[in-house]
Amino acid sequence: MPDTAVKAPRKSDLCSYPGCEAPDPQPPYRYLRDGVPSVTAISSMIDIGKASSFGYAASLIAATVAIHEPERWAHMSNADCTHDKDGLCAACRFIRGEHRAQWDAKAALGSHVHHLALSWAEGQTVAVEPEVNPYMDAVEQFYDERKPEWVVTERTVGYEAVDGRYRGKLDGICDLACPIHEGNRCRWLIDWKSGRFYPVEQSLQLSAYRYAYLTRWEAKTQIIEERVPAVDHAGVVLLDVDAEGKGAYSLRPLPADTETHGMFLDLLSIHGWHHRTQKLLEVAA
Repeated sequence: MPDTAVKAPRKSDLCSYPGCEAPDPQPPYRYLRDGVPSVTAISSMIDIGKASSFGYAASLIAATVAIHEPERWAHMSNADCTHDKDGLCAACRFIRGEHRAQWDAKAALGSHVHHLALSWAEGQTVAVEPEVNPYMDAVEQFYDERKPEWVVTERTVGYEAVDGRYRGKLDGICDLACPIHEGNRCRWLIDWKSGRFYPVEQSLQLSAYRYAYLTRWEAKTQIIEERVPAVDHAGVVLLDVDAEGKGAYSLRPLPADTETHGMFLDLLSIHGWHHRTQKLLEVAA
């Protein structure tokens, strides 16, 4: 008889936040290796701000741990340390890896906040941990002030044309009390962000969604449906927590227009050239 048992979800398909066992809203194309890049893979190619801040954050965390938190590593062995990546002692490995540990923890928190915000937008009741409360307070402020009415939430998108192919997953489109045209309700393409503001990358990302098509998936097959609904504006809802632990939001409009989409398609072309050239060089080697 065929095995009809329900398979347990892979750990990578669940929310990475400790204690949360809700499904992480991963796109259905996540494990495909068919050469079609994701929106985020393309948009992240250009933003110098994130790249430079990553290195600065890593060195700052290492310095802080080394100088101000010696009790966390002083007991570890430091014998026979060669001071290069292949011969670091236990203490050096700990300090060097602390940035990754903190980065992963922040990423897990951000993903958790993201899927809670999306669940709330779809009318679901969510359980909120104390650490996450300020972020959800910020989401509530957004609802109170902007009164969004959702037209589309959490949909996959695809783009197939002579100038390239890509796919992605947008957070939502809603009608809201517009901060640009006060007193009016405008239609916005929205992306939730609980991290820092990276306007170049986020503009490219939103433009890619804006000029794509809504899609659905049957197993591993993408079905293109209709154009992403036209919007008046696009932007990110930044969810932030201040030094006192209070949450707040800001709605930041971004130029996700045809010019920006043209820049995105240029990056898409460069991305394709890079991978084709890399494969040729690997074969030649």
